[in-house]
Amino acid sequence: FFCNVSHFQTERAQQRAEASKKQLEADLSALSKRESSLSDDLSSMESKHLGLVSEVASLEERQRMLQRECSSSERLLEARNEERQRIRENLETTRVQLSTASSELHAAKSTLQEVENELSIVQ
Repeated sequence: FFCNVSHFQTERAQQRAEASKKQLEADLSALSKRESSLSDDLSSMESKHLGLVSEVASLEERQRMLQRECSSSERLLEARNEERQRIRENLETTRVQLSTASSELHAAKSTLQEVENELSIVQ
């Protein structure tokens, strides 16, 4: 009887061990699939990361180029504004000279008229 009980207990233990082994194998297989999936995800993320790094580098270069263009445009605008200011100053000087010349011409015409009047009186 004890032999049967012991044999039964051994058989039960073997069945539990087999069931545990099968469960562990199933768990190991699931973990292996999960590891493979995670490895694929990691590869995909690394690839995306490299693409983003490249895109960032390209955008940074574009930003530097646009900053250079902006600086160049600002310098050109400043030079044009300075030229406009010189033109305004020259225009004002010309206006003053024109006003002075106009006054001198008016005075000369008046003098000429007086001289002509005196000549006509003399004649």
